[in-house]
Amino acid sequence: MAELQRSTAPTTAPADGPAQLLYTSFDNRASGNSGGWQVKQTVGELTPAEQDTLVARVSTTFDLEPRLPDFPSREQIDERPARLSYLRTPEGAGAYWHSVDAGKDGSGRPGNVFTHALLERGAAGHRPIEYWRSPGWLTPYGAADVAAATLTENTPPPVNPAVGAAAALTFLTGAFHRLTVFRALIDAILDRLLTGGPQVLLATRDHDQAALWIAAVSHLLPPETAARLSWSSHDHPRTAVTSGLDLVAIPAGSSVEKLPGKFVVVDEDAQPTLGQTGGRHTLSGGDRVPATVYSDLLEGVLSDLPLAVRVHDSLDRIDAEFPGEAVDPAWVLAVAIRNEPDLAEYAPTVQQVIAEDYPVTVNRVPWAVDLVRRAQVHYPPTIDAAHHRLVSAVERKAPLEDAAAQFTTALFQGDTWLAFPLDRIPRVEAVDPAEIGDGLSVAIARTRAGLEKDPSGALPYALRLGQILYALGRRGRGYDTMTAALDDALVLARPDLLWDLPNWPARTAFDQISQPVLHRYLRPLLIQAEPARLAALEPETWLRLCRQDSRALNLTSTPPTDAELYTAPFAVAAILRDQNSNDPDMRRQLAARGIDAALDSRQLPTADARRLVRELLTLAPPGADKLAEWFHRGSDRFDSGALIAGLLTGPADPRLVISLMSSATDADDDRVHAVADAARLRYWSAPQSPVPAEADDLVQAVRRISAAVDLAALPLITEVEPLIQSALIIARGDDQTWARRDTELSRRIDHDMTHRTTETATYLADLIAHDCLPAAWVAGRSFAAFALGRHAALPPSYDVQVVDQAVDLLVQRGGYRGPKNPTDLRDAAWAEVRRHPAPEAETFFQQYKKTADDWVRTHRIEGDAFRGWPLVGR
Repeated sequence: MAELQRSTAPTTAPADGPAQLLYTSFDNRASGNSGGWQVKQTVGELTPAEQDTLVARVSTTFDLEPRLPDFPSREQIDERPARLSYLRTPEGAGAYWHSVDAGKDGSGRPGNVFTHALLERGAAGHRPIEYWRSPGWLTPYGAADVAAATLTENTPPPVNPAVGAAAALTFLTGAFHRLTVFRALIDAILDRLLTGGPQVLLATRDHDQAALWIAAVSHLLPPETAARLSWSSHDHPRTAVTSGLDLVAIPAGSSVEKLPGKFVVVDEDAQPTLGQTGGRHTLSGGDRVPATVYSDLLEGVLSDLPLAVRVHDSLDRIDAEFPGEAVDPAWVLAVAIRNEPDLAEYAPTVQQVIAEDYPVTVNRVPWAVDLVRRAQVHYPPTIDAAHHRLVSAVERKAPLEDAAAQFTTALFQGDTWLAFPLDRIPRVEAVDPAEIGDGLSVAIARTRAGLEKDPSGALPYALRLGQILYALGRRGRGYDTMTAALDDALVLARPDLLWDLPNWPARTAFDQISQPVLHRYLRPLLIQAEPARLAALEPETWLRLCRQDSRALNLTSTPPTDAELYTAPFAVAAILRDQNSNDPDMRRQLAARGIDAALDSRQLPTADARRLVRELLTLAPPGADKLAEWFHRGSDRFDSGALIAGLLTGPADPRLVISLMSSATDADDDRVHAVADAARLRYWSAPQSPVPAEADDLVQAVRRISAAVDLAALPLITEVEPLIQSALIIARGDDQTWARRDTELSRRIDHDMTHRTTETATYLADLIAHDCLPAAWVAGRSFAAFALGRHAALPPSYDVQVVDQAVDLLVQRGGYRGPKNPTDLRDAAWAEVRRHPAPEAETFFQQYKKTADDWVRTHRIEGDAFRGWPLVGR
């Protein structure tokens, strides 16, 4: 079985050399493995991932016709069909799978398939199809031959001249009808390779002829492009459409109507209707394929076999100048035929392709640069071609200067810059604006003239120009000169369209202009707007003007401009109102920046500044350092109301609270005293904090605060509400008018505390427990209401419910030290009783002794049932 072995001298492949694998079903008892489908052998170095790639595409079925009989002759075995598949791996290696019908396996089961796989790393020096029917592939038949088949060296199989360039070109030029099919076939393949078009299925009658079609395509593509083309010399249609390969030969007459996926079918025996370049070919089955300049040029090349051979050789030489780069095949072909006298009629097309479709790395090849520049004298590249080249350079991380300069030059030819979609312009910062001719200067002059005529309507086009400069311009002197000229023109503009975004020109969509451009050119214009107009701007508009990324906002620079200081507070207020962020620190920092701007802006009227400061403090109260800084700055814009709101509506740093508590020591300003009172109220409300020395301290603090700000309108934190209600109840007991039940503050607090009266009662009990409020005060209020209400059949008032709860809490804690006997209770109740009409007071004195006993029993004071409980206080 010598034909199954290639050498007797085993070699070891280098890490970057080829590697091979055999896969089949065989009995491997000698190595202790069971039979079945498995890797039989590997030579060369394969990583686990590479081996997985090779094994994953092994086919364990073989359905090529003609099928072998059960007992084939040697001639039939030698001539049996084979399948060869190829693709380039993501790592750039060429991967091949050569498979044949291997007859019965070791257990006698028919249908064995023998696959010889090859991984070819590095430059191959040939088209992949040239391995078709190479004598180097192992092709055993029968269990014994399969078991004996062994790779003894690691060299790729020799190429087969039967599918070489000469044979493929002879095949094509040997029959006129093939040229028509070939034009449609190669354009379908280019659509697949260059634009991700549908898969191409090639319907053929013969396996060897299928290989010749693949060879013809491969040899008439530049080598790098041919290496990117994946294919299979034969597959069943069901397998073909799920293979992911670019080109698959299928049996002629196959039914494909119900198959999934996107594909076109080119039938070698059915003539397509060819279209003009830029149009479409129509295939026999109705599929349509884009008609390219490539097939148009090849029509001339294939008119003569010697010419076709010369062009093939030129394709290889030219493509080799750009190793590893996917150069546009049309450019390589155009360069290859530019000096062919027999193709003079194609000269205009050739020159245009050379001028427009050159590779992004053309600067590395001096002769190619010269060729392109000479062609561009007659065929300046179109904007679409220049854009394609720039995007390709960006994607391939190639040098950008030349492609960017060409695109920018094309962009400022005529009015192109006014219409080209901004979202298609990549940010490359690669062009010196001073070196691209007069087009940009003319555009700036036209922009200025437009702004003089229509300051509002021309603004979007000025911003469009700023966006183009921002995306393409290389930072430097030329960039500074041009942007300064645009700055000067924009002094004439008005920002009115910001309040009418639906009428913003669609070709210069507001959301396609980047934030740095809006910040530089549009933010300064907002200094023209009145505060009411800025307050009316939508939050999304402010975000477009200020947002740098998902978190950062570009509110002010260093040092800030007048326009930044004027607009920042409005931007922050709108954004905080609209954005319910879960990051309180970020909200506080943002509010602080807005308040800083409001305090510093010379353009913002004081009344508007105060309103914005109060709103920002309410939306996101900042931290201690900022509040203290603003308070001690002495600005009339940061009034006591704003600071009080900050202390009572959100988080407060204990350091700030303690600092502000003592801030009124020597002050003669009621506003300063009110701020200190708010700090004390916040301090007293904290868990484990001391209570006021006297209850009156609490009452007077709440009184002064309510005189300084509208407490009823603030979103107070819940911790301070029981203290405020306690102060109101105590003040109402002394007939203080500011605390009357009909005031907005009393109504608001009593409403908020409807189901939280126990919190207020607890605070009153704490005041009594710490001798800040006499126990006789709550006992007297409670007893008076108990006695008078019983005689008048009146329900207890809201305040009485609270003081009753306070008495009960003191009794439960074992800390009730108030009056217990009738005489002491009578005296304690006198301050409340004397406010009532004389008949009610007289009845009270007549019955207070019996009523006192009932009150004591009601509150379980004498029983001391809970005496001994620990005092729960602060």
